[in-house]
Amino acid sequence: MAILRFGLLSVLTLGIVSLGMGRVAEAVPICVTGGSCYETSTNLGLPNNTWPGAQAAAAATSFNGQPGHLATLTSAAENAFITSNFGTYIANSVPWIGLFQSPTGVEPGSPAQGAAGGWQWVTGEPFYQSNTNTAADVIFSNWKAGEPNEGTTPPSNCVNLPGTNSAPPVGGWNDAPCTSVFAFIVEYNAAPAAVPQPTTLLLFGTTAAGLGLFRWRQRRRKQHP
Repeated sequence: MAILRFGLLSVLTLGIVSLGMGRVAEAVPICVTGGSCYETSTNLGLPNNTWPGAQAAAAATSFNGQPGHLATLTSAAENAFITSNFGTYIANSVPWIGLFQSPTGVEPGSPAQGAAGGWQWVTGEPFYQSNTNTAADVIFSNWKAGEPNEGTTPPSNCVNLPGTNSAPPVGGWNDAPCTSVFAFIVEYNAAPAAVPQPTTLLLFGTTAAGLGLFRWRQRRRKQHP
């Protein structure tokens, strides 16, 4: 009986060790309750990049099984969440977000031009709710004073969050050339309902197999004392 108990203990220990080995350490983003999670390129150890490079780098990351993308600030509440949690980072790093202008967009793409401005979220979330080409089209925007202004060459078709000298002080949007190099903010969409992880299934499967073997040996022992 001592041998059988040892064998069962070994199986259980193997399952627990397997579960522990299956966990991968990862940075913990800041999350909205029941919503998306966000972290900075600095936290991820990613270098500053052009807007296309930043989006590619963001898309190569993941958290809770969800791929990353440049942050899409589609409401005042979301913009305020980013500002309150990453204010110092924004002030120092003027990071990219996931907003860009279509090549066919009418310059400078101001809210008054409505859908003709051609702004798009990288995820495909709608920036406009209609195409009357008036300010009423815009679902949400937070341009700093005087922006967007298409004030440079090459065209300023990508968006970042300027630092403390902008108006509003932090969290206002600025159009900039997509070839500029900045830090960036990565967003992960809310994860779907949790499912058992492979390592968890391994633990239960291994444990069940061990219990089955233990009971079989007990029956055999009774039949053949």
